[in-house]
Amino acid sequence: MSPTAIAPPTSPTNGAATRNGNGKLVKAKNGNGAPHLTSADPTAPTETLPVDIASWTGGARGSAEHETAVKLAHKWAYLKKGVPTGQALVLSVEGNFHGRTLGVISMSTDPESRAGFEPFLAGVGPTFVDGGAVRTIRFNKVGDLERALELHGANVAAFLVEPIQGEAGIVVPDEGYLTKVHALCKKHNVLLICDEIQTHDGVRPDVVLLGKALSSGVYPVSAVLADREVMLCIQPGEHGSTYGGNPLACAVALTALRVLTDEQLAPRAAALGALFRRALRDLRAPLVRAVRGRGLLNALVFDAAKSTRGRSAWQLCLLLKSRGVLAKPDVVRFAPPLVIAEEDRGAHYRGVSC
Repeated sequence: MSPTAIAPPTSPTNGAATRNGNGKLVKAKNGNGAPHLTSADPTAPTETLPVDIASWTGGARGSAEHETAVKLAHKWAYLKKGVPTGQALVLSVEGNFHGRTLGVISMSTDPESRAGFEPFLAGVGPTFVDGGAVRTIRFNKVGDLERALELHGANVAAFLVEPIQGEAGIVVPDEGYLTKVHALCKKHNVLLICDEIQTHDGVRPDVVLLGKALSSGVYPVSAVLADREVMLCIQPGEHGSTYGGNPLACAVALTALRVLTDEQLAPRAAALGALFRRALRDLRAPLVRAVRGRGLLNALVFDAAKSTRGRSAWQLCLLLKSRGVLAKPDVVRFAPPLVIAEEDRGAHYRGVSC
């Protein structure tokens, strides 16, 4: 199954927090009618969740959950896999974006994220040594990961990847990429950690990181999901968060999940996204090199070199802003709320030429 975007990026109106979903979420935020789940007790029953989640711990920002996942992977590697203490590795891919904390930018290949913040955390990131040369694991290149695991798999605790690379420009992998990655991780006894803060995929990872649409932008909340065999490697007192598992965040998150399922927002996003991409391609704009995406998380690749007037992706974004649409260069990204109406979808491209 190819990835399907169910959680567009950072706008407070993304996800189900508008139109029909908004009233339910505001009601939950005000403490009316939503159940309460706390992560203080990882063995607490989860029957109130609308999906089968074995364990859940919540925080206030997505990058905090990446830090949690790396700690969890290390602990699992030492307790379950038998990696010698201090030698656990967590691999990632080139072009990743997982947040802005120090541990996370240690994995980054983006100079803007890293410059001036050295030294970085050792043993994490997309590089590995191959015959004396340093190689980088590229996104959507299964052979790179295969080689890294062949050489270093005994000490690799986890592989962290986005099903669709968001900040890199909505880069969608080939069909079957994550299935092959999943198989490689199983072969080498490596945890597959999927950063689904912005996107969702059909592969069942060992660890899932959630945020943004988990509360539809109504309240800061993020989560790490894992089976108990993995999650309970961290014992009471070894990890925590001041606001983790707080009742208000959990109530809003549970309500947002119900809105996503009850209102069939994922299949709706898939259908509307396909129409949106087709409409953009039908414009046949000479400065558009490519249109790509899944669901309602989409991108337009602008070819400034072909412009006879020196137009850039930034100028296109300013033009879109004048028409009431906010987008982000250099690859122009579109992330409308999942509840966008059909007539609103047309406003994204109607009357805009480049």
